[in-house]
Amino acid sequence: MKLSDIPAGAFIQSSAPESQRKIITKTKTLGSPSGDDMPSKESKKIVDEQALLQKKEHEAHSEQRAQKAKSEILDKAGAMRHLRYDVIEEADMVQVSVINNSDGAIIRKFPPDKVIDIVIKIRERRRRSKKSLDLKA
Repeated sequence: MKLSDIPAGAFIQSSAPESQRKIITKTKTLGSPSGDDMPSKESKKIVDEQALLQKKEHEAHSEQRAQKAKSEILDKAGAMRHLRYDVIEEADMVQVSVINNSDGAIIRKFPPDKVIDIVIKIRERRRRSKKSLDLKA
């Protein structure tokens, strides 16, 4: 079907979902404008609504693309490093290590090893002092 075969002011129906439909109007522009040659208010309203719908779809699509790009960036950044959790029983703590995936190097530890060592020494001194107190009593 050619566009020239469509009568003036006609609408083409589509079996596509409403969000993907495009409404095409055809009007005569030759000769003097009369009521029959001008698009009706109803058809102009439908075209305006369709344009608004297409604008909203474009905005939603742009937002989806932005979200997808953001998640891809985060995935790529997350793929470069991973976390390892170590339970340090002597200190009764959990230590988290950030490890580089490419070479296995430890980038950072939370809490640092020095803090773990200090906590372990404090606990040992407490145990010793409790033992010495128990022996005297």
